[in-house]
Amino acid sequence: MKPTNLSVENFMGLVGRHDIPMGALGMCHIAGINKDDPGNNSNGSGKSTILEALTWCLFGEGLPRPQGNSERGVKADEVLNDRVKNQCKVVVDLEDAGTTYTVERWRKWKSDTKGKRTTGVRLWINGAEPDGGRVETLDEAETDRLICSNLGITYEIWSRGVVFGQESSFNFCDATAGQRAEILTTVRELEAIDVWLRKCRDEKGGLNTLLAEIGGKLNVLRSGHLQLVNDNPQALVDNWEASRTVELARLKEARDAAEAQGKGLKGQLDALGPAPEMPRAVEVAPPPPTPPYAPVPDLPPDVVARLSDVRAAEAGICSELVAHQGAQRQAEAQAASIQLNTSGAECPTCRQSIAPQHRDACLRDAAAGIERARQAVAALNQRHQEALKASAEAQDAHEAAKTQQRAAQEAAHAQQRQAQEAFRQVQEAQRQSQAGYALALRGYQNAMQQRATLEASLHGARVAWKTADERAVSVLAAVNPHAAAVATWQARVATSAASVSDAEAEQKSMARKVDVCLWWEKELPRFRTWLFDAIVDELASEANRWLKIMAGGVIWIDVTTQKQVGKNLRDELDVQIHRWNPDGTTTTRPYRVWSGGEKRRVALAVDLGLSRLMARRAAKAYSFLAMDEVDRHLDAQGREGLRAVLGELRQEKETTLIITHDPEFRASFDAELTVQKSNGLTTIEVGK
Repeated sequence: MKPTNLSVENFMGLVGRHDIPMGALGMCHIAGINKDDPGNNSNGSGKSTILEALTWCLFGEGLPRPQGNSERGVKADEVLNDRVKNQCKVVVDLEDAGTTYTVERWRKWKSDTKGKRTTGVRLWINGAEPDGGRVETLDEAETDRLICSNLGITYEIWSRGVVFGQESSFNFCDATAGQRAEILTTVRELEAIDVWLRKCRDEKGGLNTLLAEIGGKLNVLRSGHLQLVNDNPQALVDNWEASRTVELARLKEARDAAEAQGKGLKGQLDALGPAPEMPRAVEVAPPPPTPPYAPVPDLPPDVVARLSDVRAAEAGICSELVAHQGAQRQAEAQAASIQLNTSGAECPTCRQSIAPQHRDACLRDAAAGIERARQAVAALNQRHQEALKASAEAQDAHEAAKTQQRAAQEAAHAQQRQAQEAFRQVQEAQRQSQAGYALALRGYQNAMQQRATLEASLHGARVAWKTADERAVSVLAAVNPHAAAVATWQARVATSAASVSDAEAEQKSMARKVDVCLWWEKELPRFRTWLFDAIVDELASEANRWLKIMAGGVIWIDVTTQKQVGKNLRDELDVQIHRWNPDGTTTTRPYRVWSGGEKRRVALAVDLGLSRLMARRAAKAYSFLAMDEVDRHLDAQGREGLRAVLGELRQEKETTLIITHDPEFRASFDAELTVQKSNGLTTIEVGK
């Protein structure tokens, strides 16, 4: 299996569409030119983007990069170009034994027909176009699983055994002892043994639980069987007969007591004699009607009218008298004013200058007016006295009429009181009659209640006597239920013994299953250790093969599984590096204490060995390999060794992509991909 073509559009740093034919590249060098950053020659140009696009298209995630304690690749909107931010699509064509596969994955791709941005993946088999072969149009998750199934590889194997990313190599030598163990466990697929070991332990726990339940059940069955064996059926028969005798004696006592009680109650009932007659109810006559209340008689209208007229006349005379008295006082005041005015300047009446003779005439006129006023006042006083007399007479007549009215009202009230007293006397008589009837009725009811109580007690005594007698007959006629207890007991003992035997057999069977689980729990770790030791030796052999190519056999390694800590040995994976010295001696030291160049060669050899071991897990053989910046930290001798490794890979792989910064490597490659970035745009050219 190998990729034959790669088409990238608006993926990460690549703007626009870029088509890369990968089928005839052979050993290809990927070079970069970054004209947008004067401080870099090739960094940031987008060389690694080719490997990221290839990986993302096949598996939906870029090459793994360290993220804290885990690793993850670019995915989701991280793959979109920062400028375009949509219309991202990658298409990869692969070929295997005449079968072609086309994987197309897009992100926020705006279709011309649908007119909306979508995200998805599609697999074409045996056809570059939908009309040319079978097209899988499942959902994204199902299509991803179908891609891995048809290509015969997983994301983990691809990123560990086919493509070496700049930050995603195994890094086995620099990993911790625990991480190394996890890496080898993954390479050897020992996770399955761990899964089976967990299942075995879980099954053992369940079996132990069932075994404990069976043990508890067996203890209960044994206890029940022992108790059943110790039971005495004859004792039950004797006890039942003794209980029947006691019950018959108790029933006889109850029947005798009920009979004696019945005789006593019958004598008391006879002593009461015949039942009394019920008293007849008293007919109560309705009370006489209450007489109506006598109304107050009205005053005679002529008396009221006369008193009103007299008082009106008296008021008129008083008003007229007041007016004449005022005129008299005014005339007297004028006369007094004329007498006081001696200067004769003017007349106080007409306000004209007069002579003394005229003043005297005025005085005489004033005296005449005063006299007339006095006469009028005297006449009005006479009339007033007459009016007062008439008013007094009318008032007396009015008072007399009111006296007659009160007398009539008192007479009516007296008649009303007499009628109410008669009504009260009738009510009292009726109440006394009803009280006598109620007293007689209570006496009758008490007598009947006493007779009913005695009759009910007598009936209860008869029922108790009859019940005791019937119960005694029933007890005498009952068959002893324990008569057949001996046969039943024997059958139950046999059944109980069989149950105990079955439970013991089940317990032994379950114990054998637990023993099997214990054996697997003991042997599986040994088998895992044996497999683990085998992969350790295989890893050292593969790494030494690459080291022999790179260093000519001067350096070789051992992968140890135990480490000396004081006086004790501790299980811990470690890499020991051996080197021949010019004087014929050998230097052996742990990996971590060697120089950077030697460590890099050893790490590269170990990673190449691991990649080969990992690639064996793939269902199909891949004649493709990609390596990103594998020449880091290598000196001139190390690069020579790397060229030898590339020569070996040329024989093994049809297509190998190598990303380096060293221009000396260009002459060693069959083809070259030049990734150039200028003005924010990247172009890819294929050449020799």
